[in-house]
This record gives sequence, C-alpha cells and structure tokens, in this order.
Amino acid sequence: MSVRLYNRITANRDLTLPDGRVVALRHPEKSVLLALAMFYNDREGYAWPTVRAIADVCSCSEDTVERSTRTLELHGVIVRVAEYNPDTGARVGTWYFFPWYGPKPPARTVTRPHAFDVHGKRETEADWATR
Repeated sequence: MSVRLYNRITANRDLTLPDGRVVALRHPEKSVLLALAMFYNDREGYAWPTVRAIADVCSCSEDTVERSTRTLELHGVIVRVAEYNPDTGARVGTWYFFPWYGPKPPARTVTRPHAFDVHGKRETEADWATR
C-alpha cells in the first residue's frame, strides 16, 4: 500500500493533477482509486489487482469497477496496461499506473517477453520500454 498516494487522493474532494486540471471524482471512482492506492507498490510503480479484488474492497460490482476505471483513464488519472500470455494470446492481467504520481513506473516492468494492449494498440515490451 502506498500511504503517500492514499493521502494525496484523500486530501481533497476532487483530485488536482500536476498540469493544473481538477478532476471531480464521483463516489465509485474515488472508491476504486483508493482501492488501487491500497494495491499500489511504490517500489514497482504500479498496482496489479484483479477487477474482482477491487470490487471486493469497494463493495461494488465488477461492472462498476470497469466503468470507474474507464472514466479514470479518460480523465488521465490512471493508465491501464493489459498483459497477455505470449503463447496463447489470452489476457492474464491488468497493470494500473498513475502517470501524475511520482515514483514513475520503471522503463522495463517485466522480465519475460509480453505484448500489451495500450489504448487499443497491441505493443511489444520493446515498444513499452521506449516510452
């Protein structure tokens, strides 16, 4: 759990991003954001909970979590990166990054070759490392 991230989210009703934008958070989005802060690892720079785990923490449905993470991503509060199994192409998880929160995610976040779906575009790990 990242206490610094949690405190930053709970400091005000709305979330102020470093570029000056103020994002008004409704209750479901704030609950999901706080749950992600609970799963966030400062050393690694991301959170990797399942949608089910987030729903359990927030006491809401998985559909509510999906809607809330979509909304948070549209506002630039989080970035979701889907991880796929390189052999089967099956989705195996989602990583959640906070681009406005410092420590930044490492340039290389996995040690095995994977492909990611970033904003609907399939990318390789090499593409991700050049960001």
